[in-house]
Amino acid sequence: MVAPAGRSLLLVLALAGGLSGAGHIASSPCARADDGLVRYQTLTTADGDIHYPAQYEAFARRAAATLRDARATVGPIFNDRPRPRLQLTIDDFGDDANGYAQTLPYDHVHLQAYPPDPRSDLGDHGDWLRMLVFHEFAHILHLGDAGGFPGVINAVFGRTLLPNAAMPRVLTEGIATWLETRHTGGDGAVAGHGGRVGSPQFGALLRAAVRDDTLPASLDRLTATPLLWPRGNGWYLYGSLLVDDAVRRHGEAPLRRFLAGFGRQIVPYGLQGHARRAWGRSLHALWTDARKAAIAETRTLWRAQAAGLGLAADATVGALETAGDGHRLSHGGNWRGRMRALPDGLGAVVAEAPIDDVRWIDRVSPEGPPSRVLRCALDCDEPMVDPSGEWLLFTETRPTQRQYGFRELIAVPWSGGPQRVVTQAARLRTPSLWLDAPTGVGRDAVLAVAVRQGRTGLAVVDWRAALRSGTAAPLRWLTELAPIGTVLDTPIARGERLWWTASAGEGRRLWRGRLAHGPRGWAVVDAAPWDPPGVPAWMAELQWTSAGQMAALASRDGKRDAGVLDPTSGTWTWRTDTVTGLTSLAALPTAVLTVRHHGRGLEIWRAPQALPQRPNPATQAVVTSAYDPTPVHAEATAYSPLPTLRPRSWRPTLVGSAPQGAWLGLLLTGRDAVHWLDASLYSQIRTDGNEPFVQLDLGLQRYEPAWSLSAAFDHSAVWYRRGWQWRAAPTGRVGARLGGSWVWPGLREAWTVSGGVRFRQVWLRETPFDLGAPHDPAGPLPIAPVVGLDLLTDLAVGWRYAERYPESVRTERIAAVSASVTTGVQAATAERRLVLGAATEQAWPLGGRNVASVNAHLAWAPWPGQRDPLYAIGGVHPLQALAVLGLGGPANGSVRGANWEGTGLGGNLLAWGTAAWTFPVADVGRSLDTLPLWLGRVSASAFADGAWAAWPAGKLRAGGLASLGVDLAAELTFGYVVDATLHLGAAVTSAGEAGSWVSLGL
Repeated sequence: MVAPAGRSLLLVLALAGGLSGAGHIASSPCARADDGLVRYQTLTTADGDIHYPAQYEAFARRAAATLRDARATVGPIFNDRPRPRLQLTIDDFGDDANGYAQTLPYDHVHLQAYPPDPRSDLGDHGDWLRMLVFHEFAHILHLGDAGGFPGVINAVFGRTLLPNAAMPRVLTEGIATWLETRHTGGDGAVAGHGGRVGSPQFGALLRAAVRDDTLPASLDRLTATPLLWPRGNGWYLYGSLLVDDAVRRHGEAPLRRFLAGFGRQIVPYGLQGHARRAWGRSLHALWTDARKAAIAETRTLWRAQAAGLGLAADATVGALETAGDGHRLSHGGNWRGRMRALPDGLGAVVAEAPIDDVRWIDRVSPEGPPSRVLRCALDCDEPMVDPSGEWLLFTETRPTQRQYGFRELIAVPWSGGPQRVVTQAARLRTPSLWLDAPTGVGRDAVLAVAVRQGRTGLAVVDWRAALRSGTAAPLRWLTELAPIGTVLDTPIARGERLWWTASAGEGRRLWRGRLAHGPRGWAVVDAAPWDPPGVPAWMAELQWTSAGQMAALASRDGKRDAGVLDPTSGTWTWRTDTVTGLTSLAALPTAVLTVRHHGRGLEIWRAPQALPQRPNPATQAVVTSAYDPTPVHAEATAYSPLPTLRPRSWRPTLVGSAPQGAWLGLLLTGRDAVHWLDASLYSQIRTDGNEPFVQLDLGLQRYEPAWSLSAAFDHSAVWYRRGWQWRAAPTGRVGARLGGSWVWPGLREAWTVSGGVRFRQVWLRETPFDLGAPHDPAGPLPIAPVVGLDLLTDLAVGWRYAERYPESVRTERIAAVSASVTTGVQAATAERRLVLGAATEQAWPLGGRNVASVNAHLAWAPWPGQRDPLYAIGGVHPLQALAVLGLGGPANGSVRGANWEGTGLGGNLLAWGTAAWTFPVADVGRSLDTLPLWLGRVSASAFADGAWAAWPAGKLRAGGLASLGVDLAAELTFGYVVDATLHLGAAVTSAGEAGSWVSLGL
């Protein structure tokens, strides 16, 4: 339960754990946990229960076998404690490979059964599923490691107090990333291990931080979400650097002691003391060691690189860049995805996600700087222009039926015009234009990697036919689906020949095949790896040059560089020797453009005309098959939510509220592993003379609409007006609401329809209750508390559009409207009730994190005699339609700065709202070590609040009230994991009053 804003302080004692075939093949149904069309099954193993959509059984069995290996490998690193049975859920509702772990109320790992993007951290390794399972299982063992007094509390009350869950994310993610690397075996892209520590991508980020002096000097920059690039990924990068360096210097035993000691803490602080007892050094000292080692290693690499380029050993980094990187075309930015050359060869297109702005598609010329071409409706990526120069094609995440979101192919005229969605539920990525496609495939067809049931294959889309017909283009598969865990990337084709890359063991091999037509349609035949002598083992970003050669990114010396391959002779020529690492390239007739890592994002460069030729490194031995775990023998059964719904976690909540007093609450929660059912039971005892309050909430999420049932009972006080004063009448109340909601997603918007039926019974606890006190005849009439039975129905319709910007923690572009109606009858008095409501919320970014916003609300009770605000139960938004009060803090439905008793407004027609300009004040991004307190970004708002009331019931006060003021908001993180916002504000009203407030929202 949430206490009123500005009136209470919530202290949560329990800490939540959780982080972070050839021919035509029909697409399979998509799976989502709350989708009633999906049939889930459960695989019961000795290591846990695996819950998965039925069509993903092969994926689930692979995950079960990997989980067994993870328990045997990672388990000994942590302390042996009694632990709940692990629940592992598999889903595929979006095109993003990821996972998360939770230890409250029970151990739960959620995996998305979607192969990773080849450019991502996960996609850079031979067996991404193994790496992901090891990472999330490490979280389970780490966060759930509780002994001593916390262990006793958990044994009595269930999972409640987990001190390790209160560690900074830089440690929790650092430990898991170190384990995924050093304990997964030699099955990754980096020789000797999988995982991200020491990988080319992490190496590029680290070298860029050293190059541009953004490597944090202290851990106080990393305890909460870092404000410096790479922001949240800094937890994984710098945390694993810290842990890996400490283990290399001191072994694993101190780490185990550190985790065990912290897991016995009653108050989960004192990190430095535990570190000194475990390592003999503070975490700050350990970070200083790791930082110095990283800088020294980077500079050693640069000296070796200088020698290879024929420069002096003490050559500056600038000289290295001129020789190996070429010429910088941009300064700061965030260019992501694949850069592709324009048909005229005079430039390239690339997607940009600038800080505090939505994604764009930019045009880049060899002379620079980039210029914007198209503002995307969503997260566009992988742009390319067709050979005629008429159409711009790209991929974009689009919502489909039942709230799924998949990457689709989009076409828009290059000269401007409306966007056309070419595919539907195709799940495409890394597309390329098929040059000189055979007759029957489609002129300039798009060749791409497509995903089905967690596996990848090559497919083709005739996008021009789709534009002509106005219908979605069908997806035609050209290859069998690759084995689970294989990552296919960057297919290109010319005529009947195709080339692509595929991860296998420790490399990403180059493959080639031939297109042939058979009884079942077109298919790729004679597919086989192609390993010309001297060609690097890892390649990506394949594309054609104007001379008929292949340009690509490849690995050497632990980083990604650009090169060109002659498909006829198999000769490989390097085009860059970058000091950090590349993420993409575009080969033009006169130049090669690249996207390079920078300490504050990414930059665009023009590669040098030629490099000093040095011997190519020997081609690495390539393992022909990826890791294949021994299957786990287990029986699959139909999924039942009840075994995992059992509530196992009492969450004590201490709330203080002045002047009423304080109360102590207990929250018992439960959620099944597939998120079909949610249940919570909340109870509290108070010190203000009132009796306990109990609330029960149940939710059924499997189908749309999503159903909810809320019921509550309490003995409390109903506030009523007497003259200019508010008084409390001791009452008892009981109520319930059964409701449902349905959501239709759009681009970034969604339509929502919700409704419900409810009742409430109110009675006086003290009868007869004195209502005869004198009052001012010229003032408002006294209003007695309404008792009896209310029967109500409500219906609301809303539309909301919102954009969350890259590198921003806030949604800054908002357009929302809603309308609601609540009607019913008061049984005892036969008084009819009808309340109509409307609201809008608008926010416009002004650049530089400046935002203008407007919120407006309207409530109308058209039937005369209605005088009581409607009572809401169980999370239903309160329809406070008959009172707009000047509360002493920033809250919706208030005029900030006004006094509660003297300036309250009431009536049967109400309007209220606020207009504000929010602007940045400071980006601090630091924490205090002794008292774990993180201060992130600080912003301020200049606002104007207003309220107007008419048609009062009786003689309630009508008229208008407005205020002007300033509110300062600081983003805080307490104890490393509890996010909060501190507000300091002041305002003056049109009635001549002045007010100020301090509020803390958790």
